[in-house]
Amino acid sequence: MSILFALQFANAQTGVSISGTNANPDGSAMLDVQSTDKGILIPRMTEAQRNAITSPATGLMIYQTDGTAGFYYYNGTAWTAMAGSSGGATHYVGELYGGGIVFYVYDNGQHGLIASLDDLSTGIQWGVLGTDISNCESGYDGAANTAAIVTQLGAGNTYAAGLCDIYTGGSQTDWYLPASWELNLLYDEAFMISKNW
Repeated sequence: MSILFALQFANAQTGVSISGTNANPDGSAMLDVQSTDKGILIPRMTEAQRNAITSPATGLMIYQTDGTAGFYYYNGTAWTAMAGSSGGATHYVGELYGGGIVFYVYDNGQHGLIASLDDLSTGIQWGVLGTDISNCESGYDGAANTAAIVTQLGAGNTYAAGLCDIYTGGSQTDWYLPASWELNLLYDEAFMISKNW
């Protein structure tokens, strides 16, 4: 049994063309893949396999098959979801994403707020009894409130904001205790969230 590869390599010094028609590569391309009935298959791997790549090159691209699946590229510092992939630009209320569930979106679904699906504690205290904490009274910015509380009480898991601050659900590290406005947004979408989940 013989196998015939219909690949044409041309002008290897200026570029490579992969095609079934002996076409030359475009002058601006180092690699020019041409087809009218096939695509390019990017390496597919799990998030753990992706994160195990040693010293990824800036611009390296993979397709992640688990977690928040989609195309990712290494930006020189971190793996980043490409816009349009399931890890990318458009989100909706009730979507499972980033280790939680989306309950608020803005900028046409490009940004939003996520609630954890984990109950971190049923008996955690809110703070330290008798301790007045300043700069944490924002009604809409829970992240700032949490940062102020942690700054004054120190990192730890013995109070609510500290517990949220050290939480790493969905491999994310930006969790925080919601402000009243954010909690109200979650309450307002309770029906939609329970319907989609």
